[in-house]
Amino acid sequence: MNILAIVGSPRKGGNTDILIDYVIQGAKNQRQGISVKKIYVNDLKLEPCRGDVSCRRTGKCVISDDMAQVLESIEQADALILGSPLYRGYLPGQMKVLMDRTNPLEKEIDAAQMRMPGKRVLGLLMSVVPQKLQVKIMQKMAGGMGHFYRLESKDSVVVVVGAHPGYMPVMKNHLEQAAEALGSLSLMSGGNVIASVLVPGVAEKGDVLRKPEFLEMAVRAGSRLVSG
Repeated sequence: MNILAIVGSPRKGGNTDILIDYVIQGAKNQRQGISVKKIYVNDLKLEPCRGDVSCRRTGKCVISDDMAQVLESIEQADALILGSPLYRGYLPGQMKVLMDRTNPLEKEIDAAQMRMPGKRVLGLLMSVVPQKLQVKIMQKMAGGMGHFYRLESKDSVVVVVGAHPGYMPVMKNHLEQAAEALGSLSLMSGGNVIASVLVPGVAEKGDVLRKPEFLEMAVRAGSRLVSG
């Protein structure tokens, strides 16, 4: 089994990196023969997305940089570990750029096929359906129109850490929103976010090592990722 771990923090050995290592350890404890590739986003040379959506037809980005290697690694992985800190309440710029650049993993829907009857009714229905269920519904509808994602189904574990204490309501919202953004990489391929490890109150490098409950949570998440 091949696992790709993407570390969205610019601090190597920081709290995000530590937690991802614990997730990896949990996976290896659960099953033998686990192969892990870890990518540090801050080490990559990535340009921002230019909005040239030809990649949804060709599967190739018009920009020549390190993203081609990242896309290949994602395609080859059986499962993903996606980790990030919070910067100003959301993903750091480096990680946001990477997520924006995953468009080549999707195939385009013909615009004419989207002119379906009853779309206003569908819009009202979707407004009251939970977001995860919305994704599943849209995947089935897209499949019926001959549209599909290039990625095979990939489950993931999502790790997000933030500096502010967990008792602050805004902290909880920020952690959940960032986790949702990272988890979209699994959801768009028809996979599942097996576990989310959301950790508040870790501002300084290594703070998470003094929070054993979150380290244990990370190990359990890794075990669940490979246990099937």
